[in-house]
Amino acid sequence: MPKKKIKHIDTMPVDLFEREHRKEIEWRTEQILGNGPYGDDYNDAYDAAYEQAVEEIADSKGITLL
Repeated sequence: MPKKKIKHIDTMPVDLFEREHRKEIEWRTEQILGNGPYGDDYNDAYDAAYEQAVEEIADSKGITLL
């Protein structure tokens, strides 16, 4: 039997991407946050870092998020 060629994925819904790359996104988010003093702004800082991590990882993999 001939081997099937794996199709390269270049677009993906954001929720599917986040599920498939959860650990990598969480790790990168923590790196972006660092040990800064956030206080009451922690949730906003985390959300911004998470979005940045998702975009960076998608870009590094050549995936356009839908």
